[in-house]
Formats: sequence, structure tokens, C-alpha cells
Amino acid sequence: MLRPANRTDPNKGLFDSDTGELLLDAPNRQLRVITPRLEGACLDPTATPGRVTLDQLTIESTSVPASVTAIAVDDRPLTESRRILLVYATDALNSGMTFTGPERETLVALGKPPVLLRTGRLEITLTGRHLTGMKLWSLGLDGRRQEAINADAKGNTLSWAIDTSRLRFVTPFFEVVTE
Repeated sequence: MLRPANRTDPNKGLFDSDTGELLLDAPNRQLRVITPRLEGACLDPTATPGRVTLDQLTIESTSVPASVTAIAVDDRPLTESRRILLVYATDALNSGMTFTGPERETLVALGKPPVLLRTGRLEITLTGRHLTGMKLWSLGLDGRRQEAINADAKGNTLSWAIDTSRLRFVTPFFEVVTE
């Protein structure tokens, strides 16, 4: 039933979707998603440090476990998009939230706002001919642009280093946009 190129191997803990868009690598604690308008990965640098290369998006590193996703929001494929939402989703918990143990299997107290968002350092690279003139902005939780983040441009790639602890407002949301 699976196509010949399917990477599923239960003995190795690899599970590939029938479309090839989702790949779960259980031993390395990674989930990768590659579709025409979205690319991303959930990864834990303590389990598998180093680069995660997708098609257009390369996650060079993250200092904390996170989900890193690039989403075209202008109805174009990511390879042609002029407006991309980048999400760097780290751990988020209510203040005072408690569990029975470090694995957080059983919730003891729900806690209350404010939500505490774990900060981290992320290095990413986007690849493609369409990137000329694109800029990265941190976004407030209301979607408004907050701070410009400088890119390192080389050929058909743009790279950014983001340290969310150094932003004026901690956020998981960033906009990559042609101005």
C-alpha cells in the first residue's frame, strides 16, 4: 500500500505518511512536515543536536525543545511566498502550574495567567530566489510588528539568529515579508 519511496521502518522508529509530507523519527524525537505552503519540525536539541534541513527551511539550531514552522500566508507556495509567518513555539505554562513529576504526565494544579513562555535561541535559513528584500519582524501577540531582526544574505539564502530573551516582548511569532 505504501509507495516505494516511503521511509517507514517500524524497527527504526520511522513513520512516513502515505503522502510523504509527515515524517516521525521517534528515536530522535523529531517530527518533520513538508507541504507546498508549510514546512516545519518539532525537535529536541538534547536528543538530536544539529541542523534539520527541510526543503526551503533549514533549522540550523535551537537552544531548547521547540516547534519551528514557516507558513506561507499569501496563498502562494513557500517557494514563491512574499509573506511568511515563522512560529518558534517553545514551552508555555500557566504561572503556578504543577505536575506530579518532571515528565508532566499528571496535572496537579492548572495555575493561572500570566502564561510563561520559555525563551530560546534559534538560527534558521530560508532558501529561494524570491527572498531578495525580505525582512524579519517579531510580532506582538496582537499581530503588530515589534522589532526588525537583521538577516545575513548569501546568494539565494537568508539566515537569522533570534534570541527571544533579548526581544522587548517575548513572542513565538515572526513575519518574513517583502517590503
